[in-house]
Amino acid sequence: IAAGVASISGVVTDSAGKPVRGAIVKATQSTKAIARYTNDAGHYQITGLESGQFEVTANAFGFAIARQSIDPAKGEKVNFKLTPQIDLTRLETADFAYLLPADNDVQYIYNRCSSCHGLQTPASKRGMPQAGWAGFLPFMTVHRWGTPFGFTAKSSERDAPILAKIFGPEGILGPKAKIDYSKIKRTPVSDAALKATITEYSTPSPR
Repeated sequence: IAAGVASISGVVTDSAGKPVRGAIVKATQSTKAIARYTNDAGHYQITGLESGQFEVTANAFGFAIARQSIDPAKGEKVNFKLTPQIDLTRLETADFAYLLPADNDVQYIYNRCSSCHGLQTPASKRGMPQAGWAGFLPFMTVHRWGTPFGFTAKSSERDAPILAKIFGPEGILGPKAKIDYSKIKRTPVSDAALKATITEYSTPSPR
């Protein structure tokens, strides 16, 4: 197969066999990924793939990510059956707005985190106590960019107790919390957007 002319297609369904509309199916090879949405019938097609092995994932809200390793040259259908699951670290930042109270301190952290990486980053450290946040924050950007940025001892002292209030052991969204994910409201992907092709390139990190 010539470079860039291979393709894959298939159908994404839930565990009962019902088509999943708006799932993102992504084919990744090395540092490049190409993704498409599924349509009303759960069908997708990704074209313009190089030859060789790809990791293909299917991702939809309310379901666990499904993965397959495939070679598009074989011409096989790549179907996915998704199982129900909601992972706090995979939520969009906007989703957290539905789960958090209208508390000034909480909203401050929501806005502060949203201006950079989103709430997914602190959610990944769910269960960490205040002391852990105080030690983590001054070095957070060092781990990512190799240099401290945006956090001082004073700001960490202010932010750590609020992060513990949200994501700590007894936090609003902590490991013991009974989270009502039904509060999250998402706008369905438009028919026009379903036709989009998304190309992503990963960039190296110093850490």
